[in-house]
Amino acid sequence: MSPGEDVIAELLKDLQEGARELLRVLPSSDAEEPLLRLVRMREQLDGLTAVTVGRARHRRVTWNKISTILGISEDTTRHRYTDHHILRRVGRFARSGQQPTNLASFFTPTYTSSAPPPANNAAHSINNTPEPGARVGRGGRGGGGGRR
Repeated sequence: MSPGEDVIAELLKDLQEGARELLRVLPSSDAEEPLLRLVRMREQLDGLTAVTVGRARHRRVTWNKISTILGISEDTTRHRYTDHHILRRVGRFARSGQQPTNLASFFTPTYTSSAPPPANNAAHSINNTPEPGARVGRGGRGGGGGRR
């Protein structure tokens, strides 16, 4: 998981906890407490939206598509969700205390073990060695050696 996805998970947990707290205090006679909790949840939801827009942009979702999903104009979306704005929102809500410097590194998965990231068996295709158990033989197209 990337640091950005960790922040998304943190914000989702905080919102879930906030909803439970709101449900708990709602029946009380205090009229201000539920409003205060809603304001806090709205700030968290705004932060979650910003981080999720950053994630979508990192994954090459177009501004047009994001603006359609959010229900605001493309121009407003571009101006509202700049990299600077997203990173500032992350700094406000991230528990790790680390302020990311750019979105690319923020949404790049990190590997915590000492083992390298999983390979995709590309080694076999690089040196033209067939994978174990693969059928080797003539026939098919482009194999040469057949009748013409």
